[in-house]
Order: sequence, then structure tokens, then C-alpha cells
Amino acid sequence: MLARADVPLYLLERGLLEAASIVSGDLVVEEISRRNRNYRVVRKRGPSYFVKQGFGIEGRSTVGREANVYKYLQSIDEARPLTRFLPRFIHYDPDPGVLVLELERDAENMAEYHARTGRVTSSVASSLGAAIGILHHATSHAQGSPQQFETAPPWIFRIHHPGLAYIQQASAANIALVQAIQRFPEFCDHLDGLHGNWRARCLIHGDLKSANHLVSKSRSHALARGLKVVDWELASMGDPAWDVGSVFGDYLALWLFSAPITGETPPERFLELTRFPLDRVSPAVTSFWESYRRHAFAEPAGEAEFMVRSVRYAAARLIQTTYEVNQRSARLDGNSVCILQVSWNLLRRPEVALASLLGLTTGISVTS
Repeated sequence: MLARADVPLYLLERGLLEAASIVSGDLVVEEISRRNRNYRVVRKRGPSYFVKQGFGIEGRSTVGREANVYKYLQSIDEARPLTRFLPRFIHYDPDPGVLVLELERDAENMAEYHARTGRVTSSVASSLGAAIGILHHATSHAQGSPQQFETAPPWIFRIHHPGLAYIQQASAANIALVQAIQRFPEFCDHLDGLHGNWRARCLIHGDLKSANHLVSKSRSHALARGLKVVDWELASMGDPAWDVGSVFGDYLALWLFSAPITGETPPERFLELTRFPLDRVSPAVTSFWESYRRHAFAEPAGEAEFMVRSVRYAAARLIQTTYEVNQRSARLDGNSVCILQVSWNLLRRPEVALASLLGLTTGISVTS
């Protein structure tokens, strides 16, 4: 594995760095490892880099998949408009599993932006809709189908059928999460239905969430121009509604996790005191959807069914987000319990949820 001190030499040997940069001190290497070994290589003169190396066999495999995504998208003309929404691919070394991308120096992810500013921006949502719409349309119509990317429904659809490995590794909170779902057979049936109805139609990102959207730290009017969609390690041939549902779920999670659900706050005041109320979140959802549909759908036929399927996937994505948040928790907190209830409502009545929670309409009449 590359240590921090190894990174400059690694880049130098591959012609991505000049010796003068090292000698003059025009170089800062910062480790920001999470699931992978990650480094930010910042220079005042010349390009800066993001260096990623996967841990173990599985980590090298997913980093390799991300590299293949960039290569594939560069190879098809239909995906050319997507380039402005991607970090620039620089180099991939398969043996040590090292991926080098150009670093977006003046950037933060959307989760950081929301926390810092308390704002939800429709311009970013619109750009995200364009990026994902272009991705889905281009890869479903490209002559060379991306069959090298394996396809499988998201694991969260089977969370109510945990294996021994899950039970051994899960936190106490996530064991409680599974038990809460298993108490309601209809909840389990809905998740089984999502698994059975999975439709692999195009290349999908697979892990769309605020942490994987980078934006410029400059003024808000420049945010849309600076949007980059990153972390393509889970990309695969899959159902485009999963990506759309993941974005819907991410905006709903922003709302629900900002509610002060504590023993000291009366339940009737939860929505009143939330930092990101629905009336500020739903315009961004609308901007995302309208932009997505313009770029993804050649004809409006099938849009209503697609929206309903996306909302059901949003329910599963909310459960997955709750799982991720509680990986080291001893118990489910009030926000997590609330999210499970919202997920259940999304699965049962997706058409109603589209209008009441997301501010969208399918044109399908429903009864309350």
C-alpha cells in the first residue's frame, strides 16, 4: 500500500509530477482515507491530484471498476456531455490498484455544503438531474452495451433476510433495525417485491448521495458549474430508477435527520423546528426531476410508472442510509425510527408520497 511519503515518488515515476515541485516545496500531500487509502496532492503550480488505492482484493476490485467507468464513458460519443460532471481521469495502475484523478481543489461535498450553509440549492439539483439523465440515456442507447459491469439488485432489498456474517458484524442498532422491519410481514413483502422487479437497463452510479456530489465553495451562482459526481465504485448495469430514488431518498433524509427528535421536544414541534423543512427541500427535488426527465426520456410514455418505482426505491435507500448512520450505534435513535416509518409509507402509497413529500405529481389520481 502507498504510504503518504510514497505518493510524490509514485507520481514522479509516472510522469505526473516534476522533481522541481518536490524540491521547491510546491506540494502538500494530505491523507483522507476512509473505505480506501485516499490522498489529496495539492500544488500551487500545475495540476493537483486525488489518489485512491483500494484495501485488499475487494477494494482493488471496486477501484478498478471506477477506473473502468471513466474509460467506458470516455469511449462512447453519447456520454460526451457527461464529461463536465466528472472528475478528469488521469491514470490507473491495476497491479497496486491505484487510481489518479484530477483534484477539485476548491470543492466540498454537498453534505458539507448543507451543514455549513443551511441552504438547499435548486441549481445543483438541476445539474445533478442533467448528469444522471445523460448517463442513463447515453448508456441505454450506446452501441456497445457496458456488459463488463456486473449487475445485481442492491443488497438493502434483502436486509430482512440477514445471514450469519451480517449478524456477526452489525451494530446493536442495526440488529434492532432488521428486527423492526421483520415485525411487519408486509414491509418484508414490499422489499422482496423491489428485489424481484429489478430492471437492469443501463449503467447506473449506484451510490448517489450528498457525500458523492462535489461543488465549488465559491458563491452559490457558481455551484451548478462546479458540480462533479464522484465515487463510481458501485457503478453497474442496473435500474435507472434506483439512482433517481437514491436522490429522492437523500433529500428526504436531509429533512428527516434535521428534525430535533428528542425526549425534550414535543412531537408536534418536530417539523416546525427542523433545520431543512420540506418546503425548502421540495423545490430542489422538482428541479432535479425536471432536469432528469428532459435528459433521460425521449418520450413521456412510462414516466408515471418510473416515478412510482423511484419512490419505492427511495424507501429502500432511506433504510440503507439509516443502516450507514447506525453502523457504530448501540440503539436506534428517534430520527432513525421516524425514517423507518416514512420508508413504510413510501412503499405503501408511493403516489401520495410523490405529491405530499416530494412535491411531484404523476398525473395518476389517488384516493387518500
